[in-house]
Amino acid sequence: MKEFILQKQLEYCSEFFSEKEILQIVENFLLYQHKTSNLLFSELTILHHFIFNGSRKDIYSLAAGIEMIILTADIYDDLEDQDNDDAPWRKENQAVVLNICSGLLVMSLKMIGDHSKEVLQMVHELLPKSIQGQHKDLTNHIQDEATYMEMIRNKSGSLTALACLAGAIYAKCNHLNIVRSYGEAIGMIAQMNNDIQGIQALETRSDLAQKKRSLPALYMLNSSQTNYISQYYSGELTYEHLLQAKDSVLEELEHYGAIMYTKVRIQLLYEEAAKKIDSLAIHPKAKIILKKLVGGHIDASNYSVSFTASRFDGKSKGRQS
Repeated sequence: MKEFILQKQLEYCSEFFSEKEILQIVENFLLYQHKTSNLLFSELTILHHFIFNGSRKDIYSLAAGIEMIILTADIYDDLEDQDNDDAPWRKENQAVVLNICSGLLVMSLKMIGDHSKEVLQMVHELLPKSIQGQHKDLTNHIQDEATYMEMIRNKSGSLTALACLAGAIYAKCNHLNIVRSYGEAIGMIAQMNNDIQGIQALETRSDLAQKKRSLPALYMLNSSQTNYISQYYSGELTYEHLLQAKDSVLEELEHYGAIMYTKVRIQLLYEEAAKKIDSLAIHPKAKIILKKLVGGHIDASNYSVSFTASRFDGKSKGRQS
């Protein structure tokens, strides 16, 4: 499946870009993406198409367009955060990469629009939300838990919801609001888990260095007890002081409850999404798969392959949209 997605992306690129130098750069970007990514978003699109009784073979081409949008978003994100130094787009001239990204985004919209105007309309609705969420994250305009949750719903949740909705729309699913809701939860839970890792990895991640207001950080800032993170964010301590006190910082995160609180919020979000999934009249196996995805099993490839196989051997009869 990954090979087919790559093939469709390269075909569109060769039609869209006539400049050989650009094509070579884009090909390097795509090869890196396919080497380092599990292609979660295209898998979500394909999986949802079959879960809701879709049978269109060109769903894989539509999924390739969704994955191209994600590649563009990943490139922009790395340039904005100045991280992921091993990626080929971090080694090219930044102005060149930005120019190519503009072309990739336009091409992505064409790839999707060639297959479904309805999915393209959903892209027009959700992509701006993701951009606005990223803006809030970049400018660090997060003051409390409510604005944090809104930010990750827009920044991360909009993209995973888009991938799920693309497949569901192409299958003419009648429950798009439910799909959108648990689709957002997939991205939000992934982001919250990343934030836990980010605040604990003092030496390898830039979250604390940039004083990002993630949920565990907000918890520490609102704590009634004096702690290293609140002192660092207020300017009383430098980042070097924080690194020197690394063990104590990690102990405070656990002891004061920041990590546990974030995990509880993840669990509550999961339970809410699971209820929505249970309300769908779909195959029981599909419900199990979707709940696992929401809960953090981000490798959708095994699920989509196995479910697609059962879709065509008669085992999935009776599923409704």
